[in-house]
Amino acid sequence: MKLIIGDNIRKYRRVLDLTQEELAERLGVSFQTVSRWENGGTYPDIELLPVLARTFSVTLDALLGMAEEETVKAFRALLERLGAALRVKSPDPEAIITDLRTLRRDYPDMMNREGMSTDYYRLFRDITGGTAWKDASVMAELRGFGAYLLRDCTNKWIKSSMIETLAAIEDDAHVEAFITDNATDIDLSEDHLRARRYKYRREWDKLEDFRQHKLMMTLLLELFDEATWRDHTKAPSAEHLLWMTETCITLIHNIRRVTPDSAHPISGNGEVDLWCVSLTELGMQYAAARAATGDREGAFTVLEDTVALMERAMALPDGTELRSSCPALDRIVCRTEHRFFDELEEEHLFIQHQLVPFGWSIGIGPVDQYRFLTSDRPWNGYDPAWLDPIRDDTRYADCVARIGALVKRKPEAR
Repeated sequence: MKLIIGDNIRKYRRVLDLTQEELAERLGVSFQTVSRWENGGTYPDIELLPVLARTFSVTLDALLGMAEEETVKAFRALLERLGAALRVKSPDPEAIITDLRTLRRDYPDMMNREGMSTDYYRLFRDITGGTAWKDASVMAELRGFGAYLLRDCTNKWIKSSMIETLAAIEDDAHVEAFITDNATDIDLSEDHLRARRYKYRREWDKLEDFRQHKLMMTLLLELFDEATWRDHTKAPSAEHLLWMTETCITLIHNIRRVTPDSAHPISGNGEVDLWCVSLTELGMQYAAARAATGDREGAFTVLEDTVALMERAMALPDGTELRSSCPALDRIVCRTEHRFFDELEEEHLFIQHQLVPFGWSIGIGPVDQYRFLTSDRPWNGYDPAWLDPIRDDTRYADCVARIGALVKRKPEAR
């Protein structure tokens, strides 16, 4: 897509009745530079684009001469191409560098637009998921791309994600300086400052909202995240997986104040609440652990209850209110929303807590559990051989089919 920024600079300059020399003086450049812009010989530096837009009192889209819909379409096409280039086994450094520079030059304000955080999330995931960053020239460009985002981006989520990405891939020569410059002192974190403010002002109601949010996040992200329970250099043993999942599931039931009956070791009582995401993920692993340790019937009881829980959860209409029966979390109210996610546009059920400023979302995707049951190689750190003792049973095929029936994709993605 050809940009007409030069023509627009001339047009908007004349609207303000400015000479090239007067515009150049405002911008701190030579009038010859302005002349080259207007003649299409060069583009303005990326740092000057927002300044030019403010000078002319127009949007960057108007300055660049791109219609809104076309801008977003071209931007996402560029991100898709860049993401694909980052993921391949043998990346092309020159193509990646070119696309990163185009991203900075042609879409300097896109990162600050509402609704773009998902697009940048996918880009950051592609960066860390591939090997292109191991090339020194690509890493240098990513370092510059990150510096540009951290300087100009007003979206806190995108900035924090970029910091995490660069901290993960930065080379040894630069990483310590990067962490020193960008890490937040835990004693001055946003959560700490909010809690301190609420206590000082005796705003006990706000403090209780904060406390419950922190407790829920600790449980969901720290305690029940399997990454905190195992050594990622090797797959856990079946015995360790059995212990890990039993411990987590028992703790969730205690928090829920539910005593599971023999038919519902995962759902506890057959009902769906805001713990359904964690219980579904743990249930699949618990079934595998039971199968691997010789408890064939126990494995099927767990698997069938887990599948039934997922079916009930995925059947919930959007806007369904979910709570926890735990009295220490009685203010946590979540609502359901089905939406399509990831490159294949697979439907996930998101459980969303929208209390400002503590909003969060967790999701359950049938396709993830389907892959877990049908994979013939290690998937997400787990060994599919654990399930071999029960694969020949018709009940296993039935559970796989039931989960497969829950997988939905956008029509154009099929």
